[in-house]
Amino acid sequence: MTGEDAFFARHDPAVLACLRAATVGIAGAGGLGSTAAAALARAGVGRLIIADFDRVEITNLNRQQYFLSQVGRVKVLALRENLRRMAPFTKVVARRVRITRRNVAALFGEADLLIEAFDRAAEKQMLIETWLEKLPGRPIIAASGLSGYGGNAKIRQ
Repeated sequence: MTGEDAFFARHDPAVLACLRAATVGIAGAGGLGSTAAAALARAGVGRLIIADFDRVEITNLNRQQYFLSQVGRVKVLALRENLRRMAPFTKVVARRVRITRRNVAALFGEADLLIEAFDRAAEKQMLIETWLEKLPGRPIIAASGLSGYGGNAKIRQ
């Protein structure tokens, strides 16, 4: 049994075949994006395209899939390194870039589906509208993140 066979030994073969053939785009490598990437790679997705422009900050470490030694590093490069360590059978394409209306299709055009993992509402809206316009019929998964705790004094029981 190869390392890959052993890694996925508990997966249903039909489901694994679909996952291995899939390419998933992830827009954002923060709390939502880095966590989704880790779960998808471990599940067996064959290829991830991850785009983000940011660097790892110490304040990210309580909710993102990075290590203290990676503070200051480009997020997509640090995440690719981490994914290789935890799930080496997934190909990771890391793109350090700010995602705009103009580059969504070029960045993620090969993806079977896209995960929107941005912090700001305007960026979320831009990405969703652009994806639906440029790549109609392909699914997009959108989520709401917190980007940390922010003004948590307003949260009450």
